[in-house]
Amino acid sequence: MVEVRACAAFDATGSPCPFGVWRQSLLPADVVIEVLFCDVRTFDLHQVLTHLGVTVYMVVPRYEVVGMVGRVGSKVSRLGTGDYVGVGRVDYCRTRALLGRPPSDRAAS
Repeated sequence: MVEVRACAAFDATGSPCPFGVWRQSLLPADVVIEVLFCDVRTFDLHQVLTHLGVTVYMVVPRYEVVGMVGRVGSKVSRLGTGDYVGVGRVDYCRTRALLGRPPSDRAAS
């Protein structure tokens, strides 16, 4: 297990606080991204502030990230350490869309 730093809102004040999330260790098909920039959707802010009805806290605003590849698993061949990458939204079905790639070439897990 690896601890990852993140920010989350724990109540309706809208002030995100740093906290740690435990993630699985690197698997053969995984890529570790050192996040440099993150886009937060207006929807996430409305959810944090309870403008959409009932909000279940903790809320981690997220949408798209841009960063640098920190490590790759043994089965990863198209990316290497130090490559810059962008990852599109991670939706509730846990699918990931690689930015800049046509839909037929997007990764899903």
